[in-house]
Amino acid sequence: MPLDAGVSNGHPGNESSPPDPSGAAEAPPTKDVLAARGEAPAPEDLIPGEWIVAWRTPPAPGPVPGAPYAVVDVDPESGIGRIRALPGREGDVVSALEADANVVRYQPNSRVRVSGAGAALPQGPASVPPAIEASALSAFHASALSALHTAALSAQWYLERLRVPEAQRIADGRGVTIAVVDTGVALDHPAFRGRLESGVNLLTGGTSYDDNGHGTALAGILVGGGRLQGIAPAAKVLPIKALDAFGSGNSYTVARGIREAVDRGAKVIVLSLTDPVYSFAMENALEEAERAGVVVVAAAGNDGGKVPYPAAYPTVLGVGALDERDRPAPFSNRGDAVDVVAYGVNIFTARPGGYDAYSGTSMAAPQAAGVAALLISKKPGPAEAVRDQLRATASPIPGAPRPSVGFGRVDAYAALSTWQGGPVTPYGGNTAPDRAAPLPLDKAVGVAVPPGGSVYFALDAPYAGSVSLTASGLSVPLTVATVDAKGQAQKTMRLAEGGSTSVAVPKGRTVLRLTNGDKAAARFTLRASFTIYTAPYGDNGSPARAYPIDLFERTGLVGTLPRAGDEAWFRLELPEDGRLTVRAETNDPALDLVLMLQDDRATRVIDDNGPYNGRLDEAAEVPVKGGSVLKVGVRNFYRAGVNAEYRLSFDYRPAATVAAARPDTLPKSRALFFGKSAFGVVPRADRAEHYHVYLDRPGFVRVDVRGFPPGTGGTLEALDGKGGLIERVRLPAGPDEGRLTHVFMLPAGLSYLRLTAERPFTDRFYVLRATAADGPFVDMASHWVREALSALKARGAVAGYPDGTFRPDRSITRAEFVALLAGRLGLPAARAPLPTFVDLPAGHWAADALRRAAAAGWLSGYPDGGIRPDRPITRAEMAAILRQALRTSPVPGLDPDVTTDAAAEAFRDVPPTHWALPALSLFVEAKRMSGYPDGTLRPDGTATRAEAAAMMAKLWP
Repeated sequence: MPLDAGVSNGHPGNESSPPDPSGAAEAPPTKDVLAARGEAPAPEDLIPGEWIVAWRTPPAPGPVPGAPYAVVDVDPESGIGRIRALPGREGDVVSALEADANVVRYQPNSRVRVSGAGAALPQGPASVPPAIEASALSAFHASALSALHTAALSAQWYLERLRVPEAQRIADGRGVTIAVVDTGVALDHPAFRGRLESGVNLLTGGTSYDDNGHGTALAGILVGGGRLQGIAPAAKVLPIKALDAFGSGNSYTVARGIREAVDRGAKVIVLSLTDPVYSFAMENALEEAERAGVVVVAAAGNDGGKVPYPAAYPTVLGVGALDERDRPAPFSNRGDAVDVVAYGVNIFTARPGGYDAYSGTSMAAPQAAGVAALLISKKPGPAEAVRDQLRATASPIPGAPRPSVGFGRVDAYAALSTWQGGPVTPYGGNTAPDRAAPLPLDKAVGVAVPPGGSVYFALDAPYAGSVSLTASGLSVPLTVATVDAKGQAQKTMRLAEGGSTSVAVPKGRTVLRLTNGDKAAARFTLRASFTIYTAPYGDNGSPARAYPIDLFERTGLVGTLPRAGDEAWFRLELPEDGRLTVRAETNDPALDLVLMLQDDRATRVIDDNGPYNGRLDEAAEVPVKGGSVLKVGVRNFYRAGVNAEYRLSFDYRPAATVAAARPDTLPKSRALFFGKSAFGVVPRADRAEHYHVYLDRPGFVRVDVRGFPPGTGGTLEALDGKGGLIERVRLPAGPDEGRLTHVFMLPAGLSYLRLTAERPFTDRFYVLRATAADGPFVDMASHWVREALSALKARGAVAGYPDGTFRPDRSITRAEFVALLAGRLGLPAARAPLPTFVDLPAGHWAADALRRAAAAGWLSGYPDGGIRPDRPITRAEMAAILRQALRTSPVPGLDPDVTTDAAAEAFRDVPPTHWALPALSLFVEAKRMSGYPDGTLRPDGTATRAEAAAMMAKLWP
């Protein structure tokens, strides 16, 4: 039955249909940066009708002739601006931008907010300390804190924890401007007298007055006076209003705010806000800030999950939050983008018209930014050096995982007391593999390698893949090696200035060694970027190259789409009428899956879910005809490579018509071709399913059965060409229920396989497959006991496990040995009453065989009344049992009543007093038991299943 052709597009705001999945041509590249990166902002995170655009030659603000949009504003230096669709022309903007040769790239303008819900949650009235007049500021610069300052610190408890008072004896922030790109600042608040620069309002062009309160809270932590004690009290705050009264704005305006801060001389920028997606405008502004030596500090966000932008950008110091007990705050986001932590719970600070206590990573970020201002006040230095100084001097948080706290809690005094203004590395002591320092992914960090020395770093990869290492400021080339726990190099590479090297890494921890062979120390900035592995399905990027999936071997798979434009296609052969359900799913919102189904007549594209509705899966159920082929494809809606896995699962169910015509007699048997799966159902318990195979010569045939429902039970039989039974095996119960692998010895010519079920089933398929085997069991290809087992198997004397193995090198238990012996010789006739044993319950699988063997005198119990059925048997015990079995099944030339000392004479580890000496000597002298190359017989060592089978084959061939 053909598939329904058509497209279902579940992506609001994107009206274009997905590209033709035929694979005839690659999808054209897009200038949409978010599409290229695979990031998908939710509709509520988009500014309706607005885009950020980069032009080769930027146009002037205003309407653009012939374009469906007007330019709102533009930065002539970067060529980046903001456009707004003309009324009724929103649907034409994307195609116009794609067609415009002057447009380099674009993306929807996204909404930014104060740092997550609860970024500034009032905690109720706080105890307000006595007033501290602004005139007290001069006293603050004295060598000791005044009593007024001490009173302030009682409310601002976090200052003592961060060792701010000690740091302020070294520097106070004088000469440093801190830009707060936020909701503005309450300009008339007494806490800010003499502490504010003339700000800017990027929303309305008016004053930068705070109509929300968030920006005021940040400024109070930074420079507050009066009833507050700012961290950098002599610094100035530059209020840049980029967020509205609701704490909301857009990424373009924030990027403009960063540029304004740089242009107005700020040395520190605080961004206590979050952006749901990457913004090339913001990254461009951050690169400008980095070149200007401006330190940018951002809050990690309060979603309890992955750190968003801007804290996730490589040159931004991401700050997480601790609670009052020095534990990671539950709301604080986690990951490699967390560089340091400060306090984010119950933080006393300013608000318009008064004071209050707030919580959130928004409150932690200005604490780190204030310390950065103190560092610059003491001695200016590069932005990367300031970031690394805060990382290097942070205090570890015992018991806290690194993704929650980064390098640790900001320590103002440690940072100030050791700051020299030059390059810094946050690492120390990492001179051995067991002291490897954690290297964050996608963050720029300072690294130092001594002359002629090595340092070690540990990467924690979320999946297997590769890590690209990029160095800047590196004066001498380095050798990079992956090493094992002992420090032995596994793979070696070279890293030089301006270049990068790629390292293959498994999921989890990988240790790297950086070695400097030069006579000069190497100091540079290192960035590690991760790319997920490529799935092992070959070049299956189009339907024509679809990877074949055998539903016998797998009903699902895991794959990746690591490169832009990737598709993955799979081919399924469906031998019976039925319904196939295909499901594609992932756990990463960046991978917005599209599912494609193609038969010989049509293609169906399923795209009903995505990050908009919180569903990260796509599924389809299609009817299929027996003998048909279906091709299944997946891709990312945004055509971008993503560091995430997807999972495909296939559920193939029978149609009602499948039960109508079954091979339920020998004449109706179906041909079973080697390596080709047969699918079937068992509609009646009193009928069997029949298949036939043909062999040119006698041989071993492996038969696999899968898919019997739990509790069904059944048997698999091999029959000769006349229908005579060759061998019968039961489908196992327990952990292997519904699955069986067995090797049959079949004669030349026609043979049959008969499959029965104790309970009928038609709601699912069983799967049957036959393949040639090279031995009596699937693990016997080249084993020394293969021939002996083949002979025993041909006589039905030995059986293996439900997975088709014999496990020859595994120790054999007393019960298994007796069962193996009984399979070869048959059990002696039962004598009533049979003996009982205290450790042999009636339900034991070998209870009858053990009791009848004991009655026949093959073995005896122990003085405590037990028989130890599941204890591994020793070689001496095996010989003793075999000697007794000779009395009921004689072997010419072996007299069990003859006793010699042959074993003691031949082997140094068999004493003349050994309890089993007669049995051991009997078989040694008859050359039925041999020793080891070291001249021992090891009589008290455990026997293996191979040794037991070999002994039986020698005695009763």
